[in-house]
Amino acid sequence: MKNLLIATILIALATYSIAQSKSHEEMNKDARQWHLMGKTKVNFQRDNDEIIVLESKLYANVKLRIIEAPIDLTSIRIYFNIAGVQDMQIDTIIRSSCESQIIELMGGERNIRKIVFEYKTVNNNKDARGHVELWGYKTKGKKL
Repeated sequence: MKNLLIATILIALATYSIAQSKSHEEMNKDARQWHLMGKTKVNFQRDNDEIIVLESKLYANVKLRIIEAPIDLTSIRIYFNIAGVQDMQIDTIIRSSCESQIIELMGGERNIRKIVFEYKTVNNNKDARGHVELWGYKTKGKKL
């Protein structure tokens, strides 16, 4: 009886371990698709900043990650390498160590030249300047 109980527990643990490793693999696979495209420190004396994208790759989605200090993100303007601009109203406070919503690029996979974002200052006790990172979801498209 005791051996049966131990065997059942071991099987349950092994099954749980396999299920967890698959979910971690799936998460890591997704994480490998997101690439840091650029970053900047926001200057709270202006109401907009930009990130120039140096890599010439195709992306389907973008998001901003905020570090150090929160910002009140009002809008984003995405400039593509081949004709076109995408404007989005955001109107969201993004706390430190958090991300914006995922933004799907119009027209599918696109090559991005730069992104301009408008924001308002959010009071913080540390007088910290927000660091903004631009992340792009890389597709299987080839380099341009």
